[in-house]
Amino acid sequence: MKRWTGPGFAFAVAVFTPVAWARGAVHTVGPLGAPGVDFRTLQEAVDFASDGDTIVLLASAEPSKFTLDGKGLTIVGAGPGPSPLRGGSQVRNLEADQVVVLRSLETALLDRDALRVLDCAGPVWVEDCDLMGSHGKNIAFVDFDNDHGKDAVLVEGSELVTLVACTLTGGNGASVDDDFEQSGVGRGGNALEIVDSQVTVFGGVFTGGFGGSMWDSQASSGEPGGNGVELFGGSLFASGTHFEGRDGGYGGDDIFSGCGNGASGGHGVRLSANEPEVVYLDCAFEPGSGGWGCGEQAASGEDLEVVSGQATALPGTRRELEVNAPVASGETIRVTVHGLEGEFAFALLDPAIGQTHAPDWLGVLVTSPTPRAFALGPIPASGSITVESVAGPLPTGLESLHVTVQGALVSLSGLQLGHASMLILLDEAP
Repeated sequence: MKRWTGPGFAFAVAVFTPVAWARGAVHTVGPLGAPGVDFRTLQEAVDFASDGDTIVLLASAEPSKFTLDGKGLTIVGAGPGPSPLRGGSQVRNLEADQVVVLRSLETALLDRDALRVLDCAGPVWVEDCDLMGSHGKNIAFVDFDNDHGKDAVLVEGSELVTLVACTLTGGNGASVDDDFEQSGVGRGGNALEIVDSQVTVFGGVFTGGFGGSMWDSQASSGEPGGNGVELFGGSLFASGTHFEGRDGGYGGDDIFSGCGNGASGGHGVRLSANEPEVVYLDCAFEPGSGGWGCGEQAASGEDLEVVSGQATALPGTRRELEVNAPVASGETIRVTVHGLEGEFAFALLDPAIGQTHAPDWLGVLVTSPTPRAFALGPIPASGSITVESVAGPLPTGLESLHVTVQGALVSLSGLQLGHASMLILLDEAP
């Protein structure tokens, strides 16, 4: 491990502090009366905050959802332990110059889709988040849509969304074991659903929800398992991600009216409509099994099903990067890059978030086209290099900032882009 005793990396970060962020105030959400706490719920903090501010969600806070409508904010969890969200949160209507960053959050209370990103022209960055859609409710005489499992994340009509090291899980569809008290069987939710949007994914595990089964003695069919990702238009670049579809439900069997069919398993990734494009590097796919019904098993899902559009696999293996966050002044910034022995590692630094596809570099550049390259050193035999630097004080008048950090590795074979992370700096610890 390399450790700098001078300002080093922290100084390189400070170079990019934009004047426009001088109002980047910090607001803390947690139990009222606790030291340093400003608000009890996320929505209260969101309503009060101004564009460019940072909200710190303490792990001790009560689960709450939020709606960010046309406002650029950073929301970051601060431990120990995960910081809790309630499902049903939304980010919508961002202008091109507005940025939302969500980091280190976890769905602690299920409520419909965990997160929706809707009609955003500006970038949305989601990192180190564990999000899950709600399960089918199966309540008689209520909206039958409640029978279906919900998506962990829905992205619709948005131009620049990045997911880093996230665990996304679709909700399970409802099953029926008593037709007199329950409404119906529901399909499994998707981990991620993309509708006419451009999405980049680094790492993470995306798992659909189980399809519902008809356990009661009725001649009704099961419902399909959810997909790791389903696309209706738009594009997806994924590097080093595990995509898993879940099993389809079982059909019922009635001695008088016959039997119901089992349902198909979910797909790792499904390109469903409107000519979507998927490009992937070093990803794993695991389809769900089909459910049983009428003495036969339904079809399993596919690793990658292309109904519309195209999917392209890039050669090679991923290059990972991790950066700790949040980091307060006086604390240690820690950057780790994974690669092959002998490759020379760089960190690309930029306050901006971009999405430039670079197939010759086996990746997507998620900074602006002109980032600052900061040399980290050669990759040793262990396969990773870690560099540390103490974060200095932020410029006067600035309480927080975020900087995009992306790995880049150079060898005799050329340049390869690696994964990225969002460094979040605070003027003082929460």
